Amino acid sequence: MAGLLLRTSIGRRCRLKIPADNPLAATVVKAIQEGDVESVKRLLQDNPDLAKTRFGSPEKSRSLLHIAIDWPGHFPNVAPLITC
Repeated sequence: MAGLLLRTSIGRRCRLKIPADNPLAATVVKAIQEGDVESVKRLLQDNPDLAKTRFGSPEKSRSLLHIAIDWPGHFPNVAPLITC
């Protein structure tokens, strides 16, 4: 993921951000929305920082958990995805 993350400081904390139109962001969001647990596991194993990354813009971003339970929600395999 080198070069794909934007790092923004919030107080002493540093958040990792990926723009929503980034191919990696699109891939993980699609896997979540399709309930593809194995793909999400693989993406997290290959890119461990995804677990603490925010996806979106500097003004509005969300985590993988937010994406998994996002309105309108009802994505397949949400419980197994959250435990990845």
